[in-house]
Amino acid sequence: MSAALLDVNVANGWATCPLTQNAVLRILGQPRYPNSPGPPAVVAPLVAELISHPQHPFWPDSLSLLDQSHVDAPRWPAGELRSPPQL
Repeated sequence: MSAALLDVNVANGWATCPLTQNAVLRILGQPRYPNSPGPPAVVAPLVAELISHPQHPFWPDSLSLLDQSHVDAPRWPAGELRSPPQL
């Protein structure tokens, strides 16, 4: 996650789940990824530091985006969710 994106959105909170954490380790840990900090063993402590932020909740893989008790889809601003990868 870029620092600029985090700075803008941190007040609203941001979350990760096992899938996103795995993706970050696998993608950023690739030596050919631009500006990769290094292998997954180097990326993992960086992710751990990010998720230690007080505004960060962890969403377990049992959470559904269709569960209205956890996800308030009507609050998503119209037009901001343009494609499945944004979910």
